[in-house]
Amino acid sequence: MKKKMIITMLSISIILLGTISCSNKSVEKSEEVKSTSTETIAKDTLNVASRGEPNSLCPQYSGGNDNARVDTSLYDTLVVLDESTNEIVPSVATQWEWIDSTHIELTLRDDVYFSNGDQLTAKDVAFSFEQGSKYSLSNYYSKYDAENTTIVDNQHIIMAFTAPWPSFINVVGSTHYALLSLKAFEDAGEDLSVLARNPIGSGKFTVKEWTQGTSILLERNDNYWNKEDLPYFKYIKHTFLSDNATRVLSLKSGDIDVAQDLAGSQVKDIENTDGLYSYNKVQNTINPISFNYAVPALQDDNVREAIALVVNRNAFNQTDYGGYSKVAYSILGQGSPYYVESDVPQLNVEKAQELMKESGYNEKNRLKLSLVAPFKDTEGTLLQNMISEIYIDLEVQVTDIATYLGYLFKGDFEIVFSELDNWDPLLILDYVDSRLSYALAKGGSQYNGKNEAELHALIDEIKVTTDETQAAQLYAELQQFVIDNNVLIGVQSVARFDAYTDTLTGITYDVRGWPILANMHPVTE
Repeated sequence: MKKKMIITMLSISIILLGTISCSNKSVEKSEEVKSTSTETIAKDTLNVASRGEPNSLCPQYSGGNDNARVDTSLYDTLVVLDESTNEIVPSVATQWEWIDSTHIELTLRDDVYFSNGDQLTAKDVAFSFEQGSKYSLSNYYSKYDAENTTIVDNQHIIMAFTAPWPSFINVVGSTHYALLSLKAFEDAGEDLSVLARNPIGSGKFTVKEWTQGTSILLERNDNYWNKEDLPYFKYIKHTFLSDNATRVLSLKSGDIDVAQDLAGSQVKDIENTDGLYSYNKVQNTINPISFNYAVPALQDDNVREAIALVVNRNAFNQTDYGGYSKVAYSILGQGSPYYVESDVPQLNVEKAQELMKESGYNEKNRLKLSLVAPFKDTEGTLLQNMISEIYIDLEVQVTDIATYLGYLFKGDFEIVFSELDNWDPLLILDYVDSRLSYALAKGGSQYNGKNEAELHALIDEIKVTTDETQAAQLYAELQQFVIDNNVLIGVQSVARFDAYTDTLTGITYDVRGWPILANMHPVTE
């Protein structure tokens, strides 16, 4: 019988969604479009240091961290997040109404135009979602039903879904759901990779110059439809600096205005530097410890509760984010609109030891488990030390990503320390649903313990509930169920860190947690 393994994953992001967000497709880099005098644009330019160069500027073709940080300036979405109220508000879509659990009717603005001059219509919305289902972000579009979507007229569309998607409006404010131009696609020979290099959006900026390996220069779209929300800066220049320390040094020296995607360990230095400001964005994504319930020892309520009682969330937060993230206790993190404070047991090693002894484990009869980790063993070593106190011996083995994923999607593991991409809270329901295969559940904690029927009933009701008040109550019940039954152990929310000079303000984030630099402006303005 093959030996099962515990798996850890804090160092890779989004992979658990079934489709890797950062596609390994590469876009052919052409010569820069045109050159622009740096002296001419300097005073009108927001200078940004980005971690890496995008491999695409078409979100549906290839998503990912480096791409999205530019895409947010180039594209519109149906709705946007008002961070001051944490509410979804209209953007291109001015109204929406659920017809039933699988159909929603949208009313669109009639004054939105792409950078090529074409009007954005319902056909473009349908096209954008159809393309999203074909490429690297297909998992996010899996419920979209192109065949049964109805284009009523240019400003009205009835979008259809293959299954209830009640969180639709709450998630389509992410740049992953950017609106593309059908006409531009046709003009590009129906080759989306062409638009990945030469994007056509309706957002606040357009691409003026892309210098391979060096930078991308964006220019303000003065024809943007919302004249009351035009950007202050005429240009945004993204310079690619892969080294975290170099980005901070460039910020301190005044060479750049914004340093993106820093490590949590750098935040304190930023905070202690006059003239600089750090923005710590806690995302709607958590790192949990999940269990494989095919393992007899993990079916034991005492064992899971004992592990929960010794997991020091602050230690993980300090190691991974310098202590600047937020701890998580259940299936949703503090960045989620459905997060609620729940009753959580405190750390208690003595009680955990008693529970393990009740189940037959002690210093002479220790529970032996093994762990395989991709790339590094930092989190595995932390967990190893924590559970060692409660008679569990953990073997840590670092392996390559292909081997790791092989174990994960076959269910050949005991515990997985992973990332729940719960910015779309519907996606995480699969993660604890024992009725699904490990491949469909992304290697999740498919609970089949006591009160399993209650959990399934909660999942099924959430999936068809379009009333926000009712959904909030159901998610609150789900979070407490996960804690009470130790379905999984929430550890911490994923966080991202950006820094900028204190003369600037206005940075906002989309619902996925990607920064929107187009809104930045001087403090005095």
